[in-house]
Amino acid sequence: MKIPNESSVDYLKGSWFIFNEPEGVIALFSSPFSGKETIYFNGSIVSKTRNYKTKSFSEFETGENYYELTLSISKLFSGRIACKLSKNGSQHKKLESKHNPNYFVILALAILFLSGITLIAGFGAPSWVSWLLYIVFMYVFLKLSSDWTQVIER
Repeated sequence: MKIPNESSVDYLKGSWFIFNEPEGVIALFSSPFSGKETIYFNGSIVSKTRNYKTKSFSEFETGENYYELTLSISKLFSGRIACKLSKNGSQHKKLESKHNPNYFVILALAILFLSGITLIAGFGAPSWVSWLLYIVFMYVFLKLSSDWTQVIER
């Protein structure tokens, strides 16, 4: 897997958190659907886990440094994701997703309303049509919310 140069959050493809350290580049990839979390140090895999919880913790050593990475989803509805890097026992850096909540909430409510109407009323269509529309709306919702999301350092 090619490691990007910058951190990014994509609710469909997965999230990357990139930390540029003097010792090398630390990258964490998290997949929202499979739960896979992979940590890279200078392009080599140092940790692989699978996690379906809202918080995960990983640790690894390189030379004389000990690193800890904590990935957490602090707000389920808005999809706020944070990744903290601790170096030798003290918090070193934090990357956090940030998006425009106004558009996100409006889009979420519109999708819930439209998918609810589709699923409940069905408009006389077969049930598989309702599910297909729901999946399309959710795909559009996740794609647009990823486009409005950026990762900032705190």
